[in-house]
Amino acid sequence: MLGNLSRNLAILAIAVLGVGCGPDLGQCDMAHAVRVIYDAQGMPYHEGQAMVHESCGGGNFCHSAAQAGKSRLGAPAGLDFDVRTQPPGASPLDVQRTQAGAARVGEWARAIWGQVEADLMPPQGAGRTPRARGGWQSAQCLRQELPAIETPEGKRKLRNWLACGAPTLITPTLIVPPVSCQGAGFAAVNAILQSRCSQCHGSAMTSGMFDLEGDDCTAYRKLVGAVSTSLSCATRILLVPGDPAASLLVDKLQPSPDCGVRMPLGGALPQDQIDTIADWVQAGALAPPGCPP
Repeated sequence: MLGNLSRNLAILAIAVLGVGCGPDLGQCDMAHAVRVIYDAQGMPYHEGQAMVHESCGGGNFCHSAAQAGKSRLGAPAGLDFDVRTQPPGASPLDVQRTQAGAARVGEWARAIWGQVEADLMPPQGAGRTPRARGGWQSAQCLRQELPAIETPEGKRKLRNWLACGAPTLITPTLIVPPVSCQGAGFAAVNAILQSRCSQCHGSAMTSGMFDLEGDDCTAYRKLVGAVSTSLSCATRILLVPGDPAASLLVDKLQPSPDCGVRMPLGGALPQDQIDTIADWVQAGALAPPGCPP
């Protein structure tokens, strides 16, 4: 394993000696390249930047200037891809490290893409399980999975990010604290429900004997602790704070619900939206700001 790892890293080291070596990166879609997601500490990253940070070193292994010897797992000294977003008050050394890493990734973009496209990097066991995958969220407070860099989706995002010059957030001025999404949790959940469920579960048509009509506070009160009176799911509680398994709302979004058919009828929600709703319930189904107890 270590021999293959060292061989692959040596190939990459040789490739990057010639700037511009490697396959063509194709067209750049800048709108997608600069999409922002936030880590568990609220630090913003572009998606491609986040994947490189998680899979290529993250300050902890392989291509990190902070590591030496065995912790680099064979990565040659100087072959560093540190693209961590630096928090306010970061030391000049840390800022310079990210600046240098971003410049190096941009310079060696085609060689990096060639290795990833050929499934030579990241090697098995080193970077193929991003350290913080699953702890990311979008600007709308929706949980967002970070695709593994070697998957088709991960490769697509990486290639486009590299093709656009590997834009990197180094010392951003806008930081979103993790707690900022707690109060907005139901607003994000209700936005999903309103967009896909309100046509049937509105005041004009109350399928399942409940409706989502009204503002966030009104919709919240109609869900939490309410009992379904539908024939197929009679007596089931719509939403039990802290218990997704006992919540009919979450159950009905699954492929094989305990009662009735899967919702919504027009087609299943994307998994990230189902996760957002389930995670909000698991966290206690906090009420929207300004909603009196």
